[in-house]
Amino acid sequence: MKTKTIPTILGLLVTVVTTILGGYLIEKTKGPINVSAQEKPLSVKITNITNRSFVVSWYTQSPTLGYIKIDNNKLFWDQRDQGGSQPDNYFTHHIIVNDLQPKTQYSFTIFSGDKPYQDNSFKTQTAPLNSNPSPEADLAFGIILDQQKNPLPGVLVFLSIANATPLSSITNKSGNWSISLGTAYKKDLSGFITYDKNNQIIEITAVSTPNLSATAITNTGNDHPVPPITIGQSFDFSTKLSPSPKPSLHPSPTLSPTLPALQPVSISTPREGENLTDTKPEFRGLGPAQEKIHLKLKSPTTYAAEVMIEPDGTWSWTPPQNLEPGKHTLTLEYTDKNNQRQSLLHHFTVQAAETISPTPTPITPLPTRALTPTPTITLAPTSLPTTPFAQETTATPTAQIVTGNLTPLLLLAIFSISLITIAFII
Repeated sequence: MKTKTIPTILGLLVTVVTTILGGYLIEKTKGPINVSAQEKPLSVKITNITNRSFVVSWYTQSPTLGYIKIDNNKLFWDQRDQGGSQPDNYFTHHIIVNDLQPKTQYSFTIFSGDKPYQDNSFKTQTAPLNSNPSPEADLAFGIILDQQKNPLPGVLVFLSIANATPLSSITNKSGNWSISLGTAYKKDLSGFITYDKNNQIIEITAVSTPNLSATAITNTGNDHPVPPITIGQSFDFSTKLSPSPKPSLHPSPTLSPTLPALQPVSISTPREGENLTDTKPEFRGLGPAQEKIHLKLKSPTTYAAEVMIEPDGTWSWTPPQNLEPGKHTLTLEYTDKNNQRQSLLHHFTVQAAETISPTPTPITPLPTRALTPTPTITLAPTSLPTTPFAQETTATPTAQIVTGNLTPLLLLAIFSISLITIAFII
């Protein structure tokens, strides 16, 4: 009998090709699982609760777009996206939920990437109205550095002080953070906390990425500023005093270790008549927490914005576009405690790119936003116990995540077996 080998070889060849194709299709179905895991909100915390607002923070394993929707379908975006035209993707997420009603329960949904996430713990209650006047902010502030001692932006900073609700901040472009202790509420939200302003222990945790964080212990006598915290290390500043600042190797603003008296409403940056080299500067100032101010920036293009003063008594705003070189005017309008309309006016100049000096002139910023790192401090890393600063929650997606489909594999297996059988019969 004559042996027929060509169909058998052809069948085996088809089997190999279909098996490879099947493996490719199976791997492709696994894609959504990996993407979803990278975007899943981790370590969700609720902090900075007041009678009008609260903050929600979390981090993701890859830079992801994130925002929040509360009961009334109102959306809230990341603090760094305020005033911008397009929200950005971040590892860390810090969102202020404001314009709320006192003593009211709110639940929220986190949107990370293109998926909504919900959990039974995604709810909180605002504090009741307090008939007593708000105390001074009493700011704790500092700077977070990377492992090369450079300022590190976008770091979540969590602060714990006895009997207070959890507090948080996020570092700005210069690596600076600030948190108001004076306006922190008690854990039962019955009023503002009372504490020793010199010897109360403070615990700080800084989170840069899911795998990179730092911890520090200090006290209220050594929190303005807290000595520089380097990410990836642990520190104990509670028994050490910060020495007088010395010149840094890199140009940086100079900061007095004590805060000036807080004005009801003020513009800290830019100063009157200041020359700026940044064409898209961040304007900053102080004011009563949760009050609204109106800003108008007059330049070749006029910009207007309504800004809510943050719970720590600070405000900031960045124009949506770069400013042209030349003279500009920033006007701030607000309503004072006597219900009278008041305004502040600051003139400043944006320098043309070709006139920028190689050595920038140090600018004295708002103490809550900028300080001089003190690299002369030598601190041996100290292992510290992990302290919970707020309830950590891992979000659960409301939509079912694709877990793969075995149907293509089964069909391919049946098809391959059929081809082999036919080949041998032939």
